[in-house]
Amino acid sequence: MAAKDRVIANAEEIRRLRQLHEWSQLELAEHAQLAKGVIEKLENNKYVFRLSVQEVARAFRVNVNSLLLPEHQTHPDTFAEHSKTPIEQYMERYLYYYKRDSYVSAARLWGAGSEFITSERLEVTYIHKRFKIDPALKQDSEAWISRKTREARQLGRSFFPGPNTQLIYWRPQTKGDSNVGKELVTLEITVGPVSWFDFEGLNGRKRGQIKYPTDYEYYLGLSEIRKNKDVSHSKLTNIIDCAITIVTKDGYVGFQRRSSRNASVPGKLSSSIAENINRFLDDTSLDGTVLMNPDHKLYDPSITAHQRYACKGVPHPFSTVRRGIFEEASERLYEYWHPNAIKLAGMSYDLESYQPDLLFAVAIDLDKDAVLDVCQRYPGRDFHEGEIQFMRADFEDIDTQRTLSSPDWVPAGQASVVRVIELLNSLKKRLGTGFQGAFEILATAQ
Repeated sequence: MAAKDRVIANAEEIRRLRQLHEWSQLELAEHAQLAKGVIEKLENNKYVFRLSVQEVARAFRVNVNSLLLPEHQTHPDTFAEHSKTPIEQYMERYLYYYKRDSYVSAARLWGAGSEFITSERLEVTYIHKRFKIDPALKQDSEAWISRKTREARQLGRSFFPGPNTQLIYWRPQTKGDSNVGKELVTLEITVGPVSWFDFEGLNGRKRGQIKYPTDYEYYLGLSEIRKNKDVSHSKLTNIIDCAITIVTKDGYVGFQRRSSRNASVPGKLSSSIAENINRFLDDTSLDGTVLMNPDHKLYDPSITAHQRYACKGVPHPFSTVRRGIFEEASERLYEYWHPNAIKLAGMSYDLESYQPDLLFAVAIDLDKDAVLDVCQRYPGRDFHEGEIQFMRADFEDIDTQRTLSSPDWVPAGQASVVRVIELLNSLKKRLGTGFQGAFEILATAQ
């Protein structure tokens, strides 16, 4: 290999990013699929191959030039052609773009333009069929869970199975409504049981490491996801996450910096609220309005009945959204949203954790400072999981661009924020109005 392909990295920046992610050198090596010795060279100003720095940049989701000393940096245009990971290139036409060359590492599965649905137009079916790990992956999965359990104890983080929910199938449907004289979109989803240990032992262990087309099909069945909207062909699993973006009446959208106490992606940026659908806590009537376990607060929060608990109703995503806001932000915010203020704006597929995510917008009839004040004075019980912040709902705003370009984003959270701003822009164009008109639709439309 030519001498020009050997470079010296910015050791200080690599250490900073590694510590931000709370990774050891070995963990960074695993994410970048490099030998630990290469990471040691990178952090000690030794010559390495440029390709090794590119792999580390992809693991951190940053431009490779930011990890190189000035004399080894390439022209931005040269790097732009190679900035996407192979899996991002494979799914390129489905990515979320918020500027010409700025994108989210998540594929759009459903939801674009001014499209959204309310709880009345989401049909949930629950099939109580236990998830079984592929025998070829079982031993490595169990070893990973043992390791993560030890790490969680050492760091004082929560780490337990939990009765979670996986997406099996989804299908958008267009139905006529004689009352409004137009066709309305509904979304049908089929879900089933899964535990956090199932997910972490498979998806968590492989996070960011599936890089080649043959692996996409072997592990993910990605062609089935793209063509037939069917995630059941994956050898991994998924946990449906609700990535919730708060929209305020003065034109801001919320996001959060996740606490270092979280076992999942600590210290990263995400949407205002990120909440997994819990089969027990979110067991709800078919219309998503009546909880089946209203006294759930009396139960041990570390309940491990994930392999046994069968829903009496369905684990409803809209119930998850309400619970997430109550627990991570404030129950008092409920006083400031209209009955239809929760909108499902899209569904994405995270190209790092290999799972689908539901993207929600919640219109709160307060300005951003008032939302922060309510959350500070009346915090939810899990307020420690993250700190809510705000940016303008405007892709042209410099501060918004700077925030969205951070390498610290969880793809699902970033997709939620980008999709909600995209939705607001589309509503403004369709209505021929400003932000207030679009906000009114989000807050009240059925």
